[in-house]
Amino acid sequence: MQQKSIGEISGELDISVETTRLYEREGLLIPQYGPDGRRYFDDKDVVHIRLIRRLIKDEKLSIAGIRWLYSMIPCWEVHGCSHEERSMCPAYWESRRPCWAIKEQTSGSCLTDPCRNCNVYRFADHFILHKHPMHLHACHATQGIATTESRPPRQIKSPKIGSGHAK
Repeated sequence: MQQKSIGEISGELDISVETTRLYEREGLLIPQYGPDGRRYFDDKDVVHIRLIRRLIKDEKLSIAGIRWLYSMIPCWEVHGCSHEERSMCPAYWESRRPCWAIKEQTSGSCLTDPCRNCNVYRFADHFILHKHPMHLHACHATQGIATTESRPPRQIKSPKIGSGHAK
């Protein structure tokens, strides 16, 4: 895969360099960093940013709304976390941000493994497109994914709609 600089990817996607940095700051994007400390992106990042742009422009979601969608990915199922691990995990109990954006609050393998290479981050776009959180409970019930433990419902306020960004 070809690595591209932040300027190259921003030009290719017709967005500003600052918008790309904003997506990183807001926890929507994890760039690679070269030995020189510069951000680099690949084709997967292009697809990922295009989805973010589509959610903002076409679906009228705000960055907070997209972050909320990503926070609904059941990372504990992807990783096969034990009940004990889940009981201490902020992504399981209350996070309004994706698990990769709260890495510093986690423990175990999530703390040591690079999030960019994690299946939760790598397949986040697939989850958003095919397993939208509004259908999550029905999907889990039909696939037999629901667990026997009790998990309190997240106290999440609905994301604000319509604060997309200009170029």
